[in-house]
Amino acid sequence: MDGFVRTPMLAALLFTASCTTAITVPVATPAPSEIKVLNASAGATPAASAVTRTTVYESARTVTQVLRLAPNARIAEHHHPFYDETFIVQQGRLSLLLNGKSFDIGAGDFIVMPAGTTISGMNTGEQEARVVVAFSSTGAAGPLSVSGPVHH
Repeated sequence: MDGFVRTPMLAALLFTASCTTAITVPVATPAPSEIKVLNASAGATPAASAVTRTTVYESARTVTQVLRLAPNARIAEHHHPFYDETFIVQQGRLSLLLNGKSFDIGAGDFIVMPAGTTISGMNTGEQEARVVVAFSSTGAAGPLSVSGPVHH
């Protein structure tokens, strides 16, 4: 399968509009034993105004996904309570709302967000946006993604 790591726990992650499913990644898994070469074109092409999210790699410390957004597609409000997130734009333009602050980013830009950042956004360009998203565990066990803002 093109060298992509596929595991039962996250293989079915294909969201059309949000990150609403809580996913728990185990904390005590061994470090990766091989080098992986992947591509930002992984995953299904999104339907009109839709988002696809494909997990291409996962370990106890890291989850890497390819996020593909059709023009006008929205990223529903969510947060990652136990994972820092690095969001690397490969193609397209996005407007993100991070903890209430707006960021307009395009190909070549990336944003590093600490765990607990409230995230939402939209593809504001006329072409599909492709983003490589890398999640790094903070060391605490818990879900990868939770819908809505952080509740204190």
